[in-house]
Amino acid sequence: MDNESDASLTALLERAAPHTAARFPHVIRRLAGTWADPEACRAFFHSLLVDVSPGQQGFPLDVMLELMHLSEHYEIGLSNDREGDAWSANEPML
Repeated sequence: MDNESDASLTALLERAAPHTAARFPHVIRRLAGTWADPEACRAFFHSLLVDVSPGQQGFPLDVMLELMHLSEHYEIGLSNDREGDAWSANEPML
């Protein structure tokens, strides 16, 4: 991803997750940096939402909800990319 695209994605994520951006800007930057790599992005979401390392306090509820929403949005986008649209999925029948 080029710098302009990365900056646009970062800005979009900041708007979608304002509490996360305000309190944990490094999380937004890392999400933007891994967004184009499904394996890396899923691993990062997992580390944010599931991993409980010793001594970690966890995120405030508003941040956790934003991260869960972003993760869900990401998975839906990947699913749509794999399936294609309704027209291409049904081309063999046409």
